Amino acid sequence: MRYLLMIFTLLIFTVGCENAQNGTMPREKAVSVYDLKTSADITINNALSSNVALHRTHAIEVIAKTGQSKFMPKVIELTDDDYTLVRFVSAIAIGDLKYYQGKSRLEKLLNDSDKSVQSAAAYGLAKLGDEQKANLIRANVKNKNQAVRANAALLLGKLGNQNDLKILYWALRDEDSSAAVRFQAVESIAMLGDEDIYSKIWTMLISAYADDRIMGVKSMGALKTPKARNALILMLDDPVEEVRLASAEQLGYMGEKMGEIEIIDYLSRKGGFLDPQERERKDVLAALAIGSVKTDQLKPYLYELISDRPVSVKLAAAQAVYLITR
Repeated sequence: MRYLLMIFTLLIFTVGCENAQNGTMPREKAVSVYDLKTSADITINNALSSNVALHRTHAIEVIAKTGQSKFMPKVIELTDDDYTLVRFVSAIAIGDLKYYQGKSRLEKLLNDSDKSVQSAAAYGLAKLGDEQKANLIRANVKNKNQAVRANAALLLGKLGNQNDLKILYWALRDEDSSAAVRFQAVESIAMLGDEDIYSKIWTMLISAYADDRIMGVKSMGALKTPKARNALILMLDDPVEEVRLASAEQLGYMGEKMGEIEIIDYLSRKGGFLDPQERERKDVLAALAIGSVKTDQLKPYLYELISDRPVSVKLAAAQAVYLITR
């Protein structure tokens, strides 16, 4: 089972933004985005109790990303979920939020039937102070199972120990590593701040495949150097709208607001003639970008995104609400 922790990238033209800039914004313009926190809470609670494992997964990711510890008692329960992906992200959330009440659950998950869940449990315990548990993750980077290897590489990047650069470069260069492992190794190396990975990420940005470029955008965002910022600015001119929206999000996390125009350009068209799946993908990316860019011009769009959209979009909008209001 392949399940990299890449929030909402499940699968992983043209009315300009003139109308939006001239004041034809959603009618809720005058209402504070703080009023949407209740809607965000309802969205998360519903998703945590959903029969759809992917909804539970994404809800937990939002909780971990935005520090919403009030939901952690339910996340603790989901460490016993039937689906490995849900257990995986639950263990990570316990570590990311340093939720010590979940320590005993993490210790139990060290014996989980799934190796990636074991890695996530070790990650959580390392974040809670037992750094020796990270050795289990390092061992799983060399596991023959490519999903286990990729997820272990992800977790080493999140742990932030530069001593792990050597093993991540090994995973990147090992001939047995799948493309997914190599992509994850690149991102994790970027998370650790090694500027030598820039040229490798650049090759992803100039790939003929939009999915590769989106992964490259995410890795440039993780690198956070001035060169990475400049590369992301260039990607705002990419011919594929999803790439432009992903670039706007990553630039937002760097404090750069210039991606706002791309987000408004898309959202002011209200989906246009897109098929439902394409609209859902783009709505998710736009909502996530609002959460990082955070300009006043963008906030009113959250009202529609959190109320009248598929669950994945509502969860992305909930994340934006939490990020803007925290």
